[in-house]
Amino acid sequence: MANLRPRRPLRVPCLTRKQIAAHLQWAREHQEWLLPQWRNVVFTDEVRFGLIQGTMTAEMYEENVIQPIIQPLRHEFGNNFICMNDNARPHRATRVQRALERGQIVRLP
Repeated sequence: MANLRPRRPLRVPCLTRKQIAAHLQWAREHQEWLLPQWRNVVFTDEVRFGLIQGTMTAEMYEENVIQPIIQPLRHEFGNNFICMNDNARPHRATRVQRALERGQIVRLP
């Protein structure tokens, strides 16, 4: 991958109490995982690596991250694949949720 530069986002969205509880529950359930299991988890942060310039929309996230990156990884990793992204608005959009469901992509709560 050419020309990847780390950047800090200007704003980081806050998690709701419900999201915090879901993350904590998931973490507790998976605290005994070993490295081979963690290899099936993909942590996405397209802004951090400069893949997307400007404001991210749900459409851009689906077209530039889910379709070309996440879906092929899901097929390569198989049924144990888990996608983890942050709480950014495009990641929570109905369009994105439907795209993940269509691709049978499990998302970290």
